[in-house]
Amino acid sequence: MDSIEKILFLPHCLRKAQTCKATIDKNGYNCKFCNIDCKVGIIKKYAEKRGFSVFIAPGGTLVKNIISKYNPKTVIGICCKKEVKLALDYLKNYSGTIDYIKLCKDGCINTDVNLNEVYSKLDKY
Repeated sequence: MDSIEKILFLPHCLRKAQTCKATIDKNGYNCKFCNIDCKVGIIKKYAEKRGFSVFIAPGGTLVKNIISKYNPKTVIGICCKKEVKLALDYLKNYSGTIDYIKLCKDGCINTDVNLNEVYSKLDKY
């Protein structure tokens, strides 16, 4: 079985919907780093430099599938309050480290997150 040590899940709603050129496949969206102001690309680069595999998820089913497939030791998600509850319910028997960062602006499109909070959280792992 494949294994990944650390995973960061980003919500697809964090993308700049008007300009995003990301493609999508069974592992979620694939960032093309098309917009320098897009926080998805900024966070993805930062996280990967710290050893995280980054998945841009269109929904909770992908998160479940990725966790089941790779069994990571650490899972961090950036998400809205509602998704935090769903993820924690799903992962209640998970033996690894679970952490999250709540969006500071939600609403399912053009959401936002505090980059300093993201950097601080990623640097802990």
